Amino acid sequence: MYGRFIEPGDLVFNLGAHEGVRTAIFLKLGAQVVAVEPQPRLCGSLRERFARESVMVECAAAGPECGEVEFYLCTDDQLATCSAERIEILERRQWAPGEEWGEKARVPQTTLDQLIEIHGLPQFIKIDVEGYEDRVLEGLHEPVAGLCFEFMVGDLGPAIRSVELVADLGLRRFSYIVGEGPELQAAFMGPEAMIEELRGLPAVDFLYGDVFAVREGR
Repeated sequence: MYGRFIEPGDLVFNLGAHEGVRTAIFLKLGAQVVAVEPQPRLCGSLRERFARESVMVECAAAGPECGEVEFYLCTDDQLATCSAERIEILERRQWAPGEEWGEKARVPQTTLDQLIEIHGLPQFIKIDVEGYEDRVLEGLHEPVAGLCFEFMVGDLGPAIRSVELVADLGLRRFSYIVGEGPELQAAFMGPEAMIEELRGLPAVDFLYGDVFAVREGR
């Protein structure tokens, strides 16, 4: 599916790189990858795993401005986040039973604009940062060809705002996947239709997926 958006030689940003599953996919498509991950242990693993590949690892969170940000660690490191609101929702609805966010740390925060200044303009950006997606997109003012960002049905605020931010950047064709599904769920649609599509998804516990956005003509 990512081959619809990425061609050999393209530069791809992977925000929320975690253990590098998507980084490996992007590499198989022939891309050069900037993997952005705020958890030092995972950064070390990424550097070791992709030491001989076209991967640059940035050990930082991404957000609306450069500096530092509070980062909430989790017993399941996939759920670590900069969003206290996301943690409150998960705990209140008991969607991550047994997981705890007892530790927090100040971590470096960069922006997409800063990453572009350092590494160049990417062809595609993947954003999976557990409810902080809209804050990441606040730090993007450069035109890109395409991107995707995660949504969670029980916390649609960040995703809806992300659709609006992306549309303002000129990416006005949207589709989506549910879960880790390998195919887009619908033909590309405009931003208003995408927001309505998200709002119409079934309120199933912890239902998530990714919204894809591209410019007209792609």
